Amino acid sequence: MQHVADKFDLRRDIEFRTPIDKAAWDDNASLWRLQTGQGDKVSCRFYVMATGCLSVPKTPDIEGADRFHGDMYSTSRWPHEGVDFTEMRVAVIGTGSSGVQSIPIIAGQAKELTVFQRTANFSVPARNGPIPAKYEKTHIGALP
Repeated sequence: MQHVADKFDLRRDIEFRTPIDKAAWDDNASLWRLQTGQGDKVSCRFYVMATGCLSVPKTPDIEGADRFHGDMYSTSRWPHEGVDFTEMRVAVIGTGSSGVQSIPIIAGQAKELTVFQRTANFSVPARNGPIPAKYEKTHIGALP
């Protein structure tokens, strides 16, 4: 989120780390009416709730995890220097978006990989890449 805000010069229009106590959509004005945790009232066209991994990472509650003596990593708190899984036996718990993205990379390094999956996920490649300059000028630069 920080990177996107910097890249598109959005910081002047965004309040990060601002708890919201109340949010209501105003049909007549086509705006969100918000009240912050400090009691401030704000109106806005766009309201990104940033719940889940964008707000507070959740450590899985797994019985016995406190007895595990190996390294444990969470995709929401991934070390910036990266992790080398070469010759390791690795288990990945969950196949949400982060799991789907990290499993192929880990599988390419690890000696053995076990994936624990509760519910199968459907995913397709995003095919993200650089935005052509012409598109960026005519579409992104034209946003209000």
